[in-house]
Amino acid sequence: MLKNFVVFACVLVAANAVSKEFMEKMMSKMMDVGQKCMVETKASSDDIAKLLAHQIPDTNEGKCMIFCFHKAFGVQTPDGALSLEGAIASLDPIKADDMELYEKVKSVFETCIPKTAVDADPCITAATLGECASDVGKSLGISPDMFEV
Repeated sequence: MLKNFVVFACVLVAANAVSKEFMEKMMSKMMDVGQKCMVETKASSDDIAKLLAHQIPDTNEGKCMIFCFHKAFGVQTPDGALSLEGAIASLDPIKADDMELYEKVKSVFETCIPKTAVDADPCITAATLGECASDVGKSLGISPDMFEV
């Protein structure tokens, strides 16, 4: 399953013209977070395959994989609340590398976070936010790979 995160990172580089240095840092963080999240959520290979295919998994474990990534990147707090400030702060590495991409992704968060209902299950909230981010991101010309997990 970890191989899937490497594939994701490579696709992100090809789809959004970010630097090799940025990509190496992002790939390292994605691998670390991915390992932790797979253990924490017990997401199946089917869940990971759905995420990599830009689909929201059907299982709670798969949706919790999204929540786990959101926690790691400050998009959601550990109790499941959405954090616009945390989400925007997580974009600092992109800001330094590609200001146009930064502005687009920031716009996605500014659009989706306020209109995403917070569910009692933070994994449902994460999945709902992920759907919005994917839709809004596509409308702004951002590769769907940017919003995986």
